[in-house]
Amino acid sequence: MTKGGRDKRSKPKKKRARRRGDSASNESFDGQLAAERALRGLLATNPPGRLTLAGAYAAGYVAIGLAQVEGDCPEWFHRTDPLDLLLLGMTFPQTFRDEYEFGNCRAAWTDLLRQTPHWKDVERFVSEAVQLSKERDLPIDSPKALLLLAGRLEAAGLDQHDLPRSLHPATAFSEPRFICGPRQDFTPPSPSTEALRRAEQFFADLKTGLAEGRTCADGLSNGLFLLEHFGLPVHTDSAALLVALYVGLVASDDEPPDELYDRATAWALGLREDSPIAQVTDTIMISAVQELSPRATVSRLFMIPDFTRPVNEGDRRWHSAPGTGFTPLAFEFGHREVRTRSGRTIKMDAVTAASLRSGYDKFEEEFGRPPGPGEFFEGADLETALIKMKDVLEAIGIHPAWVHAFFKKKLPLPNIDGSAMSTKDHRQWEKAVANYLRRHPEEEPPDHEHEISKLRRAATIMTIWQAITDPNVARALIATFDSDPSSDSSPSTKAVAELARGWSADLLRSFKSVPAMRERALDLARHWGGEHLEERISACAEVRKKQAQSIDPAVLFVLASAAVAMQAVDLHRSDERV
Repeated sequence: MTKGGRDKRSKPKKKRARRRGDSASNESFDGQLAAERALRGLLATNPPGRLTLAGAYAAGYVAIGLAQVEGDCPEWFHRTDPLDLLLLGMTFPQTFRDEYEFGNCRAAWTDLLRQTPHWKDVERFVSEAVQLSKERDLPIDSPKALLLLAGRLEAAGLDQHDLPRSLHPATAFSEPRFICGPRQDFTPPSPSTEALRRAEQFFADLKTGLAEGRTCADGLSNGLFLLEHFGLPVHTDSAALLVALYVGLVASDDEPPDELYDRATAWALGLREDSPIAQVTDTIMISAVQELSPRATVSRLFMIPDFTRPVNEGDRRWHSAPGTGFTPLAFEFGHREVRTRSGRTIKMDAVTAASLRSGYDKFEEEFGRPPGPGEFFEGADLETALIKMKDVLEAIGIHPAWVHAFFKKKLPLPNIDGSAMSTKDHRQWEKAVANYLRRHPEEEPPDHEHEISKLRRAATIMTIWQAITDPNVARALIATFDSDPSSDSSPSTKAVAELARGWSADLLRSFKSVPAMRERALDLARHWGGEHLEERISACAEVRKKQAQSIDPAVLFVLASAAVAMQAVDLHRSDERV
């Protein structure tokens, strides 16, 4: 073949391929150019001392860029998230001693904003970042996402409200706890005879193993037990107490041991001034400076009422570092999933937590150990679990194209509320379904809503069955139904309520006319909620058929559970809304 012939046949193809590539890259490039223009505009309209939330973000983004150019960028700058950039912009050109001081300052500053009208802007800012992450299929803390976010802030209205001087960290935090430590006027309590006796008993009980872990006393006991197991002198070194409390209440399993003291100190200093356990940590820190023995320090702690009270979740959370503030805030604002460079984090409601704990406990009971990496609660490996799930999907009549996308292409099923895990997942799912239909023209295309309805109904029945076999799951569902329905309800919990509501007339009729079903419902109520719940179930005898749908969700759930257990209703019937 001659050179000329080769050029004639191959060049046009190369040109077409290059144009397609250029088009895709140009779209992304244009988005980045627009974001860079937005950054310049925000910096021009937000002079030092007069910052909006959008201006603070732009200043924080540029602060990191300048540090990288000048070669004095701290390692922790690479772990910042969008919320962190706000604080960096508000404090530029000031610097922080370390990542712990920065994390505590950010936590204190967001708490300060929470009390102001600017909190609405913070919520809008977080929502913009989460939405960008979903649309672009990017981690919220990736360099590209951090840049592109700047291009959305003006349209979101976040450049409209100047943050007053009182909300600038330099003004708001003149002598903050997270830098200065306990108040100068704080004096630890003097122990009583009873407190001294309890301290002696506390150390004697360390040999008996781990406590429940809900209170500071439990957390300290558990931490000391673990530290002693690794050879630390917990009976003589009072410095071990703060580390032990941190280990028992906050620390994750993978924290480097050589960082525990610094992290424990940062956590204690980062507690809010009004935290119920601040007096506990302050007493431990001051007693260590005074070189009191661990027993003498613990005797002081037993004089503090909050030492033996349950610790709230906020005080058990590690927030004293970059990258730890955005996700909890996103969950607080109602988002159920956040993707970072570390992976996806999904908000776990009480029912999901109880379900996972149930599976975990069953695995331990059957195999004598907790499940390891890659293991499922039923003991199956991934491929076996997928085959089981495929069999379930086929049994409930899921369209073959959906089964193909899930099993052959290993794509995640849509959520039972109809949504996809991400934009990328949705595109891949639609492509897999379309490819299957092209190869099987005899198949009718699946109706998305109809398939979701089948998935939702099957998942709901499985949730009810799990509640029947595990009272903790049932109690978590009842507690969720009895609280504000919009507070922390997952799609699966809502699906249970909707299914029970759709069955309400049949459930009421069965409760009144089938003695065995009525007895089963009352028995479940006693087991799950005591006399009070039993009385609520008994009251159904007075409810008329027309009022069936007005029965509260917790009661309908108990009736539905009894019906499923007794097979008193046709499980394939449901309201069209389910």
